Amino acid sequence: MTDAAAGTGRLRARLPGEIAKEMVLQSIELAEYVKERHLTGGTTSTRLHVRTGKMRASTKPAPIKRTAEGIEGGINVGTIYAPMHFGRAGSKTTIRPKTRKYLTIPTEFAKTPAGVARGSARSSVFRDTFVAMSKRGNLFIFGRVGVQRGARAGQARGKIVPLFLLVKKVEIPARVDPEAIFRWWKPRVIRALGKVVANVTAEVR
Repeated sequence: MTDAAAGTGRLRARLPGEIAKEMVLQSIELAEYVKERHLTGGTTSTRLHVRTGKMRASTKPAPIKRTAEGIEGGINVGTIYAPMHFGRAGSKTTIRPKTRKYLTIPTEFAKTPAGVARGSARSSVFRDTFVAMSKRGNLFIFGRVGVQRGARAGQARGKIVPLFLLVKKVEIPARVDPEAIFRWWKPRVIRALGKVVANVTAEVR
């Protein structure tokens, strides 16, 4: 076997493993970028406000896979509502009720200070509820917020307020564009993997 052939054999043996290691690092960097760039701060056309933090916490590097075509890496977002927020810029997801006539959209009165709904429209959290039309012609569930703790737990407090807006459908605009993310990531991956190939090639010569 010639030196060149031996070097090629060593390169083929080492390179996939080194590339896989680098893809792990690049996938970690990608997950951090998505969380910081798109899942932190207030809601904008390209950013989502953090409420429960579940989607942000579930944004993690995907397991590295070796396939016949090459080595795959990236990120996973492990919440069921992520797909409606991730999509081509300008696209929207339409949501309609599956088993009832209306969707119930919580107002600020029905949310915690963090922006999370205190419960569903049928929850015992809300008291003295009834459905009525607002002065602007919108259909709401009105009621009071119940006391959750202490001696008055379960009792209604405060005045009657609009708790849930009733609508036939809602459109959710996609705010995180995978194509924009890929445009950011692609040159970094190419540059990093180029260095890996150059370093391994120099070492096996």
